[in-house]
Amino acid sequence: MNHLKTRKFWIFAVIFTVSFTAISVLFYSNENSPKDPNAPKGYSGVVTNHTLKTLPVQNNRVPSGQQPSDLSKVKKINPFKDLSALEKKFKSKFQLDISPAGKPFRLSGKFNIEKLEGESDSETLSRLLNQVSSIMNIDSPEQLKNSQVQTASLGTITNFEQIYEDIPIDGAQVRVHQDSKGNVFMINSTYISNVTNVNTSYQVTAEEAQRIATQHAQSLDPQARTPTLSIPSKVIYQFRQSPNHIESCWKINVNQPWLGAAHGSASYFINAHRADVNDTSTFDRVENSIQ
Repeated sequence: MNHLKTRKFWIFAVIFTVSFTAISVLFYSNENSPKDPNAPKGYSGVVTNHTLKTLPVQNNRVPSGQQPSDLSKVKKINPFKDLSALEKKFKSKFQLDISPAGKPFRLSGKFNIEKLEGESDSETLSRLLNQVSSIMNIDSPEQLKNSQVQTASLGTITNFEQIYEDIPIDGAQVRVHQDSKGNVFMINSTYISNVTNVNTSYQVTAEEAQRIATQHAQSLDPQARTPTLSIPSKVIYQFRQSPNHIESCWKINVNQPWLGAAHGSASYFINAHRADVNDTSTFDRVENSIQ
């Protein structure tokens, strides 16, 4: 009888030991397995279809080796609403200058922006422009394209051209100034807002535009000489007399030597849909003065 009791005891002891060991190994491996350093708080490191959908995205990134369910949400940048939010982010004082027309044209300060992995210099600056878009009244930052870099006395200037449906907006650009170490210290802007729903079809031909510019230039010349014209180029233009009137136009530079060296040329803007030299909403002439 005692022998039977001893045998049952040892069978129970073996089963208990094996079960306890298995549970301990499972718990230990889960608690001490390597975790992704980018994982959000509360994330155990174990990825399932459920956790992949519910993981919070932090700093536009997700844990390495994973793809977010909506890439557009990861790339989306929420712009700063005002200077105080900008100063809090970059821990720096900023100055915003406003033009007589009430438009922000210069933002200066110390932008401590970090370049993300795999990001080009142009992409880094584009991300910055997205962040300050509300402050600078840039309502469609995706229109800023064709970045060009030039050297300057303090470092470099990267110029972004404002473009609508592959047509440049005349005179509209944003320039990002960097010092010799690559730190951004100023952003200048001649960006034109509310450039939407512009008809980019051209009913007026380039030849017709040249004829209109030629006739108008001859009317200004006492000797009615035929002026020298540049090749017409397509632009989006904000008419000076009607700031809310933005149209697709032909731009033609006209040489006018009879006005002297200080006023040697003028730019003609001719509406692409209809043109009347007596209508300031369809025709404009801007002298290119030499200072």
